[in-house]
Amino acid sequence: MKTIRLLELSPRELSKTVAKKPLIIVPIGTVEWHADHLPLGVDSLLSLAICEELSLRTGCIVAPLVASGICRDLQPERGYFGTVDTIQESTLSGLVSDLLQGYAKMGFKKAVLFSGHFEMEHFNAIKKGIEEVPSIQGVFLTALDFIKDKVK
Repeated sequence: MKTIRLLELSPRELSKTVAKKPLIIVPIGTVEWHADHLPLGVDSLLSLAICEELSLRTGCIVAPLVASGICRDLQPERGYFGTVDTIQESTLSGLVSDLLQGYAKMGFKKAVLFSGHFEMEHFNAIKKGIEEVPSIQGVFLTALDFIKDKVK
């Protein structure tokens, strides 16, 4: 199998793939400062890499990266140069809702939304966006979901 990216598919390829695997994987991250030696896209790069690996293993389609989120802890005015200032919770939940509605119209029945960014307001906004779209079954995951049974 190979990673299947929505952005690289033709309409015919999309239709054929959705008919076989009606689940889309949505990577979500941010652009923010973590340390002087790390890239600003750590959260986004982590999310995209995990989602692409899931696609590789399952044959499901990966949506384009959503690289905007709630970044209240590392704002630029506090000296965290490079952070794209936070968006509002309503903006993120609305974006998630709109994207899921669009994916449902493409024929997707399920969506896994994976965030590489860790902030409770960010999580809550994504979950709210998922709840607003009953036409697609959405599941929200973070890296913590993969290791929580290993952390005591």
